[in-house]
Amino acid sequence: MSDGKGKRLERWLLAWSRAVRRRAPVIVSGIPVVVAALGWYAAGTLRVSTDTSSLVSDDLPYRQIYNEYRAAFPGSTDRLVVVIEARTAALADHAARVLTAGMRADTGLFESVYAPGVGAFWDRAGLLFIPTDTLRSLVDRVEAAAPLLRDLEADPTLGGLAGVLDASDDGDGRDLAPVLGLLAATVNAASAGRVEPVPWSALVRGRLPAGSDLRRVLTVIPRLAFDNRVPGVEAIERVREIASSNGLVERRGVRVRLTGSVAIEADE
Repeated sequence: MSDGKGKRLERWLLAWSRAVRRRAPVIVSGIPVVVAALGWYAAGTLRVSTDTSSLVSDDLPYRQIYNEYRAAFPGSTDRLVVVIEARTAALADHAARVLTAGMRADTGLFESVYAPGVGAFWDRAGLLFIPTDTLRSLVDRVEAAAPLLRDLEADPTLGGLAGVLDASDDGDGRDLAPVLGLLAATVNAASAGRVEPVPWSALVRGRLPAGSDLRRVLTVIPRLAFDNRVPGVEAIERVREIASSNGLVERRGVRVRLTGSVAIEADE
């Protein structure tokens, strides 16, 4: 039986090859037309998507539940996390403000930017989130330093600073030790070619900033282009461009790192 099928196939192929030879001019001239038509169809119909989740059918029950979850909590997936670390708390705040403003202005690449501690609301109501004991201590320190701060505001020059320090000296120099230590660190950094602003907030807080005081975290939801070979790469490059164009680089005391699912998938 298999021999019969083989002979039928052989006869069919022979007949097909003879027909092609007899009509060779027509077939050769028709091939470009067919190829052009197939190319036009492919260009208008076929698409390349790098969204790996689209490999699984949305008709499956667990996929439907997952899609409902993503719709209800859009910020829980496809996030880009920007981690800012700086030499001073003021520099970290500055970097967070600059990056937040730059990303929010680019609505084509960024859907939303969540920046705790950045913005008019935090400027107005940030003290409400400080523990009561810490806030009470902070108010006492600001109140004690108010006269000196007013003098420095009236003359914000090196001479004005020298005058404030002279007025604060009680004779033995012990009260000036913290201030002089901060100034010395800034001067030494400048001598070494580094930018290290004086952390004035340390005088009010009563301690040098460390850990979370020097770190800011921004949570970003970028607009992913799944027709791109690497979704999210444009948003990643834009964040780095904003940082570099505004001097937010390590040699100036700021380090900007990227993590989150978008950055990890881009590296993969």
